[in-house]
Amino acid sequence: MQKEGIWFPISKINSGQHLIKLEGYDNTFNDEWEQKFEIEGFNLKIEGGLWISDIGSFYTFNEGEFCGEAISFKTGDGDIQYSDFKYDVPAGKYLLSVKGFLRKEKKGFPNPNSGFLFSLVKVDEFSGFKNPREDIYNFNVTNM
Repeated sequence: MQKEGIWFPISKINSGQHLIKLEGYDNTFNDEWEQKFEIEGFNLKIEGGLWISDIGSFYTFNEGEFCGEAISFKTGDGDIQYSDFKYDVPAGKYLLSVKGFLRKEKKGFPNPNSGFLFSLVKVDEFSGFKNPREDIYNFNVTNM
């Protein structure tokens, strides 16, 4: 059960349906997608794995839900949606980069037409600091 952790807020990712991937753990985006941005150099210290979560998971946070590999829910149509994913990333200090992608030819619902690829580079020490909540960072790929 996940009892503690670090919240790395990327608040400027708009709500909606996105494809979320972690480089080295998931398949990368293929040639159906176009990369729109890359923002790199965010400090992230990992202990006990990495969860990538929807902000809605924190509204009614229940630490007991964070004990598996993913958290899912059923939509009104009976489809299963995933809001949180756990990756078994080794403990350490990392620089995080975020790449935003748009599908070149949009597909209809329920196919996501935007996505994010998170990448981690392990480092011995952090040499600077970037705050992803600052206005200079635009993660809203659907408006690009």
